[in-house]
Amino acid sequence: MSRAARASDGRPWTRSRGVALILMASLCLGAGAPLARLASSTDPVLVAAARCAIASAVLLLASPLEVLRLLTRATARQIALMAGAGLLLAAHFGFFLMGLAKTSIAAAVTLVSLEPFGVVLTAWLLSSCTPKRHEWVGLGVAVAGTLTLLVMGGGGTGDHRVSGDLLVLVSVFLWGFYLAAVRANGHVERPSALGAIVFFAAAILLGVAAFFRGASFHLSGGAALAILGLGLVPTLGGHTIVQWATPHVKPSLIALVSPGETVGALFLAILLTSERPSGLEMVGVCVVLAGAWWSIHGSGGRERRGGAGRVPAGAPRRDGRRPREIP
Repeated sequence: MSRAARASDGRPWTRSRGVALILMASLCLGAGAPLARLASSTDPVLVAAARCAIASAVLLLASPLEVLRLLTRATARQIALMAGAGLLLAAHFGFFLMGLAKTSIAAAVTLVSLEPFGVVLTAWLLSSCTPKRHEWVGLGVAVAGTLTLLVMGGGGTGDHRVSGDLLVLVSVFLWGFYLAAVRANGHVERPSALGAIVFFAAAILLGVAAFFRGASFHLSGGAALAILGLGLVPTLGGHTIVQWATPHVKPSLIALVSPGETVGALFLAILLTSERPSGLEMVGVCVVLAGAWWSIHGSGGRERRGGAGRVPAGAPRRDGRRPREIP
């Protein structure tokens, strides 16, 4: 584990803690697509701007001094990385919600499960963090489940159009680069301060884009409540957890947020909207869960057998050389 993968008190994060946070983030993020569908009467880029503004306002009010301290102490490189993360997050939200407006919830959220490949491959290319064999197998199974949902399931009962799918795929591609920008910022004492800055930057960029799109800023009562839910649950809850956990856990574990989001969104869509996944789509959901379980638990036995005699991270080997740290 790298120095960046340590908690604020200096102790390394346990695997169970990382898994628990990823599951919590998945549940929060799963509410995003159904809530966005309830706000479909509003321009999708404006919805994206509003959800980021709500999350940023809450985090800023919760820790204003930490936000100010982070900004005043940040280097030029850190400022650029935070701005870049805001730009990538804005593009991710904008393309996803524009795609969701043109396709079904089932099709959109199953494409989200392709994000693991983007996350892991981006981390591999940018930081040489090579996934283990069982992590590749688990992620591959999860993506196979996604293809089952998308190809055999027929995209659900919604309006499934290729143009919407392509926009969602662009957002999937951008997600990996967004997490890479967050990881490059490294460990910060108050992740909520970083979240407030990133969400604020994204809200400004999306607001400008919505203005030039000619979006109407008049919201109905139902759309306003749905956007408030988007800002508080998937954005403030889910994405803040992801930002917090990204510097501390491996990219392959962060990647499992996407299959978890797919499963949660499909079930919430049944409760909150009129869209229903088919039987074949439910088969795909089970395959996604199997892939997620294998990525998390595939090496559990080997780690337990070898845990007692392992050399602490960063300790010199018997030949006197210090091993390379894995981000």
